[in-house]
Amino acid sequence: MSNLVIYADESGTHDGSTHSFVAGWIADESFWNGFVERWQSVLNKYKVECFHFTEWTKACYIKNNPDKNHPYQPDGLMHLSSSELNNFFQELAALLDNPSLEFEISILERKKFFDDKNNPNAQHAPSVYEKNPEGYLVNDFIERCTRRILQVWQLAGKPVQSVKFIFDDRNIVEWRQAIKKELADYEKWKWPLLPVEFKTKKQAIPIQAADMLAYRSHQFTVNMGKGKVLAKPMSVLDTIIERRVHCPPGWVRHADIKPKRSQT
Repeated sequence: MSNLVIYADESGTHDGSTHSFVAGWIADESFWNGFVERWQSVLNKYKVECFHFTEWTKACYIKNNPDKNHPYQPDGLMHLSSSELNNFFQELAALLDNPSLEFEISILERKKFFDDKNNPNAQHAPSVYEKNPEGYLVNDFIERCTRRILQVWQLAGKPVQSVKFIFDDRNIVEWRQAIKKELADYEKWKWPLLPVEFKTKKQAIPIQAADMLAYRSHQFTVNMGKGKVLAKPMSVLDTIIERRVHCPPGWVRHADIKPKRSQT
């Protein structure tokens, strides 16, 4: 019997963002124990306390542009050189290339969501637009996870004893309430859900991996909207996202587009 744990994080849910994401990794709890040890080993190797994609991106920019003024510097990464920052990322991303890991990504195009509220030919039923964007995003993510679980575990003859969601702790009451509300519906349908948990990236290392998935997926979508596509993957994580058979609405796979210009 499988006891599944889903670690999830968001990206782009702040005001002004064109797209919002919730992304997460799904695996049996027995897998996560070894994963945490391997991830922590890489953190220790590079003397980094915690991986946060935003901080890593800022550190890379500073190292690659030493002549510019940088009012903010991510202290936890500035001891690494540009090449070390790259190697650090590559080694963490390589840990995600594992057949025991499944993942889901939910994408919300925020402007379209609000525009559709008054559109008689909207994509969804009117009840969907009664939710706030975060509520819709959470609902879509949980639904995708349950479908993935049915496909990969239940229908494959691997019974599931329990499912636990662990979300990044944003310390926002409305965010927690939206998640708990959506999960309550699945409890009514007799899904074997354990109580949802909220933890920081330092408290639950796999949320750092979810941050990596959410942020990089966000980069993909925003850059594609600007006509930028990859000439080659930045890491194995790009390949993992890119080869996804089941893509969220609005997702464009790189293989479907003729590259216009490269981007890293």
